[in-house]
Amino acid sequence: MWMMRTKPLFFLVLGTFAFAAAGPAQVAPKYGDLVVSGFTLTPPFSGVLIVDPATGRTATLRSLTAGAIDQWVGMMEDNRHVGLLTLDPQLRDGRLQQLDPRGALSTLAPIRSTLPVTDPSGALWDPEGRLLIAADDTLFFYDPAAPGSVAPVFRFPTTGANVPLLQAVAVAPGARFHFDENYYALNALPQLGSPTVSAPFLYRFDPVTRRFTTLVANPALTTATSISYRYGVPSPRQRQFLVTRGRAASSLRDLLAVDFQTGVIVTLAPLPLLLPAAHKTTRQRTAWVVGPATAAPSTSLALEVDLATGSIKRTVPLQGPATGFQATGIEIYGTNMLHLRGRALLGDAPLFLSLQTNDAALAGKSYLLGLSFESSPPIQLMVGSTQINLDLAWDTLLWTSLYAPALIGLTGSQGTLDGSGNASASLSLPSGLKTGGLVIYAAWVVYDASGVLRVSETELFVLP
Repeated sequence: MWMMRTKPLFFLVLGTFAFAAAGPAQVAPKYGDLVVSGFTLTPPFSGVLIVDPATGRTATLRSLTAGAIDQWVGMMEDNRHVGLLTLDPQLRDGRLQQLDPRGALSTLAPIRSTLPVTDPSGALWDPEGRLLIAADDTLFFYDPAAPGSVAPVFRFPTTGANVPLLQAVAVAPGARFHFDENYYALNALPQLGSPTVSAPFLYRFDPVTRRFTTLVANPALTTATSISYRYGVPSPRQRQFLVTRGRAASSLRDLLAVDFQTGVIVTLAPLPLLLPAAHKTTRQRTAWVVGPATAAPSTSLALEVDLATGSIKRTVPLQGPATGFQATGIEIYGTNMLHLRGRALLGDAPLFLSLQTNDAALAGKSYLLGLSFESSPPIQLMVGSTQINLDLAWDTLLWTSLYAPALIGLTGSQGTLDGSGNASASLSLPSGLKTGGLVIYAAWVVYDASGVLRVSETELFVLP
């Protein structure tokens, strides 16, 4: 159970999960499996693989039309389907599609702008429960509450010779931790074939005013390919992104930390990859990075990098259906357990926070939800010599959410999972209360007498 000491330390454990044996075509992924998108040129292939990170065993979840899939692959809001950004081979427009656990493909919405969408490359769930999509020079939203359409939000203008080509997208809190200062940061590359453009940009976009500024313009970000907000840094006042990039052909590629308040760029780890295509952070202070190997470009690797030391903890060769598989995107299956249900930003009451494991084996297991004002310094979760970090800071909000949730209008934050392994909590603010867009961090823990079975990723949401 949860125990407090002078310096908060919790003695818990993560469960282990079996990998489904590789099958011929449609293999149901399990929690913790790597989901990797990619392609081969000869023979032409595009599709999604399921990879056991412990053994490297690989199976194909779905084969697609050659050249159809783009970079992003990620968990959808139900934590069961895998989302894809693809290209329509006839219309040459983008599409948001999803795969169910058996590989069945369905289209959620087309991605269209005033010009044909040829490069839908990045996506991320935002604090309002919408999928933020970067495609070509435009930012889009997909709202699961209004299915069937992807709406353009903002088109980045051409400035001189600078023609934006949005490569990836991240969401981060603002300097004073309020939503009116939150922004979407986009890693934008100059249009390919524009040799006069020497410095790529990291754009800051204000979702309230719909205005953007250039946050970082630095040649060091040349061939940057992916970006994410870095939770759990030692200081709660640090605001950093993780960025993968390539450099000169003769040198290693890198995993970088970019401070988006100061613009300072620090190399966390050199990577033996020809061009790191994408990355996915984990709760263990590591990041999985995929891309073709420098030593053997016809072979793609998945590398687990320790973010504290820069060392590579695991190397997993990615075996596609043919030699020459090129990985383009990565996700960890089942890790989108925490999802917003409701619009706190618009003042709806109550705000629902759902826990979705979709694992009937967890039915009846205990769970609890923690809230905090900060994601660092993180709480330590341990059993014996095993330590896990939970990206919630030990503050008054976390204490209250765990020990006196009714005081803050939090209900359903502790209990047992239903028959599908899911649960839901609600947060009701007093009538008329306005916080000015206060950012709150949240995480779920599922446990039983043996220890911790699942821990969700930490997510941020916003009070009205």
